[in-house]
Amino acid sequence: MDNKYTFAQLEKDGIEAIGFFDGRDTKGWIMNTTDFVHYANDSQQVRPVSEGVNVAVRHWSFHRTDDTWLHAVIRFKRAIQFPRFSVKEGDRWGFVVYKKRIDWLKAIESGNRFVFAGGDCLAEDVEILYIGTCDTEYSRTAGHIKNLATSTSPAPRTIVTPTQLSVA
Repeated sequence: MDNKYTFAQLEKDGIEAIGFFDGRDTKGWIMNTTDFVHYANDSQQVRPVSEGVNVAVRHWSFHRTDDTWLHAVIRFKRAIQFPRFSVKEGDRWGFVVYKKRIDWLKAIESGNRFVFAGGDCLAEDVEILYIGTCDTEYSRTAGHIKNLATSTSPAPRTIVTPTQLSVA
């Protein structure tokens, strides 16, 4: 089945919206002020905006790629058993800095507890190795890639401090 709009057209000219169609909230795009475009059952659906209830402009995607989010790496200083899983001394945890994970970094910096893997983790049990962009340095620090020319334990490196973080 041919699509009326390409995804590039939706991204360029579409207005993100949400509306109530066929008994459920549906995320999509308004095109040409008359068409509501969304994907269902692996195909593009184009409906008149007038068929929807409470159709409103809403920015439901972040239009971000992995390289625009801040990333962080922490290392555990000792072995800890959490309710969901355990970590060994020296284990590293790399993650995208967003919402509750901003709170993790601020708690570590201020020496407070934070919720991790279903339990409380003490700030003194972890150290922040990296906060910055998702690049080769992040991957190396997180242990995803090894570079024989550098040590396997890179020196802590921070591009941004946790107190400078805010939810985007």
